[in-house]
Amino acid sequence: MIEHVQNPERVLNEIYRVLKKDGSLFISTPNPRHLGNMIKHFLLKHPYPEKIDMNNIYHMKEFYYEKFVDFLRKGKFRIIAQYGQTLPIFRREIIYLLRKLPSFYKIPIFLGYYLPKYAGTIVIWAEK
Repeated sequence: MIEHVQNPERVLNEIYRVLKKDGSLFISTPNPRHLGNMIKHFLLKHPYPEKIDMNNIYHMKEFYYEKFVDFLRKGKFRIIAQYGQTLPIFRREIIYLLRKLPSFYKIPIFLGYYLPKYAGTIVIWAEK
């Protein structure tokens, strides 16, 4: 939900205020600098977008991976774990095919744990 608010810093400060000591925050946000856009940037010299979908009027601000991690740390949160959801090289059709091959189905999940920086969605577990 953090991408839907006009003042994410204020929201994060309020989350921190109401969260009990050692409380957990699970938060996610779209990542405009995902693997697909990185490839376009390096190979085709496309600039990095500020948002994944510029026509989505409901997303006020999307964070690049590094900015999102910094945003949470500046908000006094301690990062416990990070996960990248939906690596853009795995489109729905490919995921469907991978489900037919159980040993390959876990590839996008595995890559999400080890390459969250390149995922379409960043998921972070942080504590106060």
